[in-house]
Amino acid sequence: MLKKMRAEDIESLFLNYSDKIEAIIANNDAMAIGAIEALQKYGYNKGNKEKNILVVGLDAIPEARYLVNKGFMTGAVIQDARAEAETIYSIGMNLVHGKAPLDGTNQPKIL
Repeated sequence: MLKKMRAEDIESLFLNYSDKIEAIIANNDAMAIGAIEALQKYGYNKGNKEKNILVVGLDAIPEARYLVNKGFMTGAVIQDARAEAETIYSIGMNLVHGKAPLDGTNQPKIL
């Protein structure tokens, strides 16, 4: 039910602003998947590069990864709490020791 409500929200926005929407950045993958479902109802995000709106989610759940691999969804950010904590610690230690803040840190993974 929750995903369906999100699809309906996106559908409403799409009907009002379809020619102005360039990208949808969702707060999580469930919302991004709902957006894909709504867009596909109108022929978008089905593999045709001419009828594609960028959609990105957060969490990289299996269904989102599947849609990314099929080319229907642009990406899903993998959120790794441990890696985030380690990076924040490294940045803090770099600042304490006069190094560049991102020295020795890894870039986030994006599907």
